[in-house]
Amino acid sequence: MTRKRSAASRARRRKAAKARLAAAGKAKAPAKTVAAKPADDADETATGPHPALEYLQCWRHDRDAWKFAKNRQSFLLKHAFDAKKVPKEYFSILLKYIEGISGQARQVHSIFELAGARVDKF
Repeated sequence: MTRKRSAASRARRRKAAKARLAAAGKAKAPAKTVAAKPADDADETATGPHPALEYLQCWRHDRDAWKFAKNRQSFLLKHAFDAKKVPKEYFSILLKYIEGISGQARQVHSIFELAGARVDKF
């Protein structure tokens, strides 16, 4: 039966192993850096509409495959009245989506009051 080592014991063993490698001149190479992901605020990806707009389309057409994503919802609510980020053809879908929102997102954003301004614009 193997014995589990405590966290302190594992830390001491790692420290000792690093010291042995450093003494032998075989220090571990620094960790590779990971390429940064593109910002979620990008207007469009190279392959099509913003992921939040695809999320909205999925909500409308395929509810079984749709899964709630807080970051997508936040993007849509934040940019609901920016015609460049939420184009005209998506706005009616967004209004229907907003009708079903519950919880804090609905309270924080006075969405229905602001929606009138955008509807009048179109």
